[in-house]
Amino acid sequence: MILSLAIAATLPAAAADWKLVGEENDCLIYVDTSSETYNGRAVCSWADVTAQQVASVLHDPARAPEFFSNVLSSKVVQKVGDRLRVFQVHAFPLGSDRECHKNVVEHPLPDGVRIEWSLVDDPPAPEDGRVTLETDDGYWQVRQGAGSAEIELFMAYDPGGFLGLLPASKAMANGMVTTLEELRAGASR
Repeated sequence: MILSLAIAATLPAAAADWKLVGEENDCLIYVDTSSETYNGRAVCSWADVTAQQVASVLHDPARAPEFFSNVLSSKVVQKVGDRLRVFQVHAFPLGSDRECHKNVVEHPLPDGVRIEWSLVDDPPAPEDGRVTLETDDGYWQVRQGAGSAEIELFMAYDPGGFLGLLPASKAMANGMVTTLEELRAGASR
């Protein structure tokens, strides 16, 4: 598949062992099998939506629960310049809900947008019954291609708690597919 070769060429090679684990929803899904956290990457090409439609779903983190079933709540708690501090609660299928405080920055591109996020260094203690995410870093990159929206998602994710990465890895890969399906549906509205 020519698309697979072209996409694989864009994956970072240094210290990563990217394994193609699926092709769903016009996306190639990769997992870094050498990482201590769950590192997943998806590269998609969607002809039925524009980059602008996709970016409109991602632009406002407070609206995430409208589009993504795993985000139970999302609130912008601070804005400093182009950086948002966001508090989110994620549903977690293998135990307690997870919460996180993260910085989100949107970078305009000539043909789209890149939205990056990373956990803050000083999160408050989690609410009773929840677990603080150990890692939640990544980015969405959305560009307008020739007749299709080109989407790249990278996630470094460690759910924290007493759950190891082995049982979580399959759940995270499935969650990535669900997130992409929900993003596409939201962009199509």
